[in-house]
Amino acid sequence: MSVIGKLGKWLTGLIAVILMLLVGVITLVVFSDANYLKPHIEEQLAQRGVYTQFSGDLSWSLYPVTGITTRDLRLFNHNNKQQTALLASLDKLSLQIDLRALLFQRAIAINAVVLDAPMINYQVDIRGMSNWQPVLDSVLRSPEPPGETSLPDNEKPTNFRISQLIINNLRVQYSDKQAGSALELHEAQLRVSNINLQGDAIALQSEGEIIVAPYPSISYTLSGSFRQPSNSELQLHQLEFGLRASQARFGGSGKLAVSLDEPQSAQLDFNLSRFDPRPWFNTLQLSVPEMANANALSQVSASGTLALKPEKIELSVLKLQMDDSTIVGNLSLTPRNKLPPKIDAQFDISKINLDDYLPPSREPNDDVESSATPLDLSFLEQQNSKIKLRVAEAQIYKQKLYKIDSVIQAKHNTLKLDLKQAAVYRGNTALQAEISNSSPGASFTMAINASAIDVFDALTSLELYDQLKGLVNLQINASSKGMTGEELQQRMRADVEVDAPEILFTALNVEQRYCDALAKLENKSKITNWPPHTTIAPFQAKLDYSQEAVNIKSLQALIQGMQTTANGRFVPDSGEFYVPLDLAFKDFTAAQKDCPLLNAKWRSQKIPLLCKGTLNKLGTDICAPDYKRLSDKLEDRYKQEKDKLEEKAEARAREIRQEARDEAKKAEEKAEQRAKESREEAKDKVDEEAKKLLDDMVGEKKAEELEDKLKNLLNRK
Repeated sequence: MSVIGKLGKWLTGLIAVILMLLVGVITLVVFSDANYLKPHIEEQLAQRGVYTQFSGDLSWSLYPVTGITTRDLRLFNHNNKQQTALLASLDKLSLQIDLRALLFQRAIAINAVVLDAPMINYQVDIRGMSNWQPVLDSVLRSPEPPGETSLPDNEKPTNFRISQLIINNLRVQYSDKQAGSALELHEAQLRVSNINLQGDAIALQSEGEIIVAPYPSISYTLSGSFRQPSNSELQLHQLEFGLRASQARFGGSGKLAVSLDEPQSAQLDFNLSRFDPRPWFNTLQLSVPEMANANALSQVSASGTLALKPEKIELSVLKLQMDDSTIVGNLSLTPRNKLPPKIDAQFDISKINLDDYLPPSREPNDDVESSATPLDLSFLEQQNSKIKLRVAEAQIYKQKLYKIDSVIQAKHNTLKLDLKQAAVYRGNTALQAEISNSSPGASFTMAINASAIDVFDALTSLELYDQLKGLVNLQINASSKGMTGEELQQRMRADVEVDAPEILFTALNVEQRYCDALAKLENKSKITNWPPHTTIAPFQAKLDYSQEAVNIKSLQALIQGMQTTANGRFVPDSGEFYVPLDLAFKDFTAAQKDCPLLNAKWRSQKIPLLCKGTLNKLGTDICAPDYKRLSDKLEDRYKQEKDKLEEKAEARAREIRQEARDEAKKAEEKAEQRAKESREEAKDKVDEEAKKLLDDMVGEKKAEELEDKLKNLLNRK
């Protein structure tokens, strides 16, 4: 037989064998009963604490794809298989296998795994125990699987791949009676493509409805791809998601990287598309905050990087777009045992109008209840937070602030604000404020140091007055204590010092008015080259704020050469003021040669004036002579003159009485002198008589002694 003939017979036999094998496989698939696998599946699951109930049969399918199908599968956590122990259920499971890849490529290739109407039931009872707990306990008790026996390379399947995992109408029921919460995932669709163990990208798509009682259902869409390059790394790329509920919309994109090595960590790069948050308040049954601008908080977007680490959570490269404001910065949260996390943050804001987000201003007659709720600052006891905030431009209560550099710190039961710098009214301002928990209630202190503040900008911005110009320096120290916010405001006390090198009163020129009036009286020509303002230089004042009013403790100013001192009271809310002042002309009109000069007597006199009214009605008639103080001054002068005369009369009377006392004293001294002289004369006479008598006595005694001596002498003889 020729070689070709032998080869032909060999090929014919080989083909016959292959055909017989194929027929055998087909016969096995078609005629064998797949239900013999049920006991094995039930046994394996029971070892994990999962008990199965197959209401349908396992069946093979050959066309259009080879696979196995089952229907009505239920999983329980107990062998009695009661409804309360139900873990999950499934209407239909289809497994479609690629036999060619398995036979010829040594690859486990599953064309599709299809799950129809699966339901997962997760319940937590009032004790905090879940129906899945027995399964978890069984898994933890199970021994580690024995090490895999190394097979020769030619016997190992080189690939494992599932082309598609399709889940139709997935439902997840979750309830926690201990926490009082419930959640349901309803009619969810899930598509997972290219499931593999080689680290290739796995595509994911899902959509469905999330129901969280008692809120309306929220529809979601989710797509992306994930891969596992190694056993210690998981990556999620091209993630896109969207949420929808009635008029509310929310969506974004991002990517996630998870490290499974110890210490485990994760990093999420996110980008939230611009959305309107306000409809979500209605969806979540919350009241939309009442804001002055009806369009405020209508456009929000954000992007950044969120890093989760065991020691801290970091939010970096944050960019938040809120309406016309852009906020960039970083935030870190450091966990603390049984305490709120430590917060460190730094934010830079390009521009923000806080007036848009504040409640609308109300008319004074609006019926608004004052807040009498005691302040509760107990949350400060455990806080340890520090936020650095810089703002390029801000507006609050219609006032503009620029180049704000501040630090907000909450620590040791105290909240501190350190405003290192802020440009306000063309000047610079620094502020330190502190509010402390006094349990109950609070104490508040504040110190402000402002320099080169533009008076015109400040007063016009506050809608108070527009006729003053100049730069002022301010120092303010304030404090308060109270149980409520209203009490803190009512009990506020502040000391204010104001210093201005020069202020211009642009409504009129005082010297011009005076000189024009005199020129008219004397029928002379008026001076024409007047500056259009009154100069006040310098200006100094000390004020205190209490009971919502400003008390002028002292005020000193040189107004166009006139020396002025004053005190008084000013109410900012109404603009009312009451300022008694003393005016001395001093150098007034001294520089005007064509204007009659005041005499020295008038320049040295202090004239009492009274200025009163409201700032919105300032005019030339706001100041007038203070007749009461003038009368009091005249009375004081009369009293002073009277007192002077009385003092003069009393002094003259004292002089007369003193003169009389002096004369009497002189007479007494003269009499005393005369008596003394008389006593001395009498004494001299007595002394002379005594001496004479003594001499006489001495002479007689001597004579007797002589006689006795003579007698004694005669007797001896």
